[in-house]
Amino acid sequence: MKKVNYFPKKLFDQIKQWNAIREELDDKIDFIYELIDWDKTDNKEELLNEIKGLNTQRDELDDLVDVAYEQIDRYIYNQAI
Repeated sequence: MKKVNYFPKKLFDQIKQWNAIREELDDKIDFIYELIDWDKTDNKEELLNEIKGLNTQRDELDDLVDVAYEQIDRYIYNQAI
């Protein structure tokens, strides 16, 4: 029986989860910008700091996704050799 390696599938599943989280962060960021644009808030500075924090989380997720794709590329390359 041939041994099946589920490594790429697991990484793709993880990437899907990270992308879903990233979309949620994007929605939160968009909503906060809308609050600021409506000019109905007195705590703009606090909201801008919240956006900075969300952007940092988003950037970290982007980095994780990039590394995961690099690992998949290496795996596929090594399988081709």
